[in-house]
Amino acid sequence: MGIDAEFVVDFMPTAIEEIIRWIGDNRYKLNGNHFNIYHISPEMEQSEDEMVTEVCFPVSPI
Repeated sequence: MGIDAEFVVDFMPTAIEEIIRWIGDNRYKLNGNHFNIYHISPEMEQSEDEMVTEVCFPVSPI
């Protein structure tokens, strides 16, 4: 079992849009580029259910 590219394409833009909306709604602003931390990456695990990725957005209060 590999990465389901359709899931990534469908899910990630929506998730990122929701995060950006939350940042603005809660009186924060982006303070740098977002980055990912791969705790369990596709190189380490074939099962998507076992993969763990943190998507990080540096923010500061408005």
